[in-house]
Amino acid sequence: MKNTDWFRALLVAAAVAVPVPLTATPPVCTITVSSTTCPFIQGPETTASVPDAGAGATYSWTVTNGTIKGGAGTRTIYFAAGASGTMGLSVTVTSPDGSSTCSASSQITTCQNGGICFGYGYCNCPTGFMGVYCQNVMATPTPTITATPWPTRPPTAVPTATATMVPTFTPVPPTPTQTATRTMTPTATPRKGGGK
Repeated sequence: MKNTDWFRALLVAAAVAVPVPLTATPPVCTITVSSTTCPFIQGPETTASVPDAGAGATYSWTVTNGTIKGGAGTRTIYFAAGASGTMGLSVTVTSPDGSSTCSASSQITTCQNGGICFGYGYCNCPTGFMGVYCQNVMATPTPTITATPWPTRPPTAVPTATATMVPTFTPVPPTPTQTATRTMTPTATPRKGGGK
């Protein structure tokens, strides 16, 4: 064996024998949920989710002032919020690299004065009410009748024109009741040459 081969073998053996510490990265845990929600409604807007933690990950959800309606054990759950207040959500994400726990909350929208909650916790207010929760009474305007004169029209100039008349003659044919009279006077003209 040459000196260089022996040295290379020693380096390879040393590299294999040295332990390298591995650091596990726990899964990312951030809950995505609407900041407001309607009470007792379950639909596409009533979901909460966390990023995918990869193969073999588990998700353990808890909800306070609400109920999990579907998706327990997955990264996305469907829920129905309670009657009022704040709904709390918490999840522990466990993967082969470790575990993380995170939490979030969603304000439960309580519409007032007959308002109807829809979508992501917005109130559709009945006529006569306004505000985020339909809490404000709209002032009814008092009709005021004011006599307003019709607008006047500014005077307009009267157009003037100059006309030139040119006399023309059109002959009128006689009508059938008109007759033409011709007077004939006989005259005798002597003949030349002899005659009686």
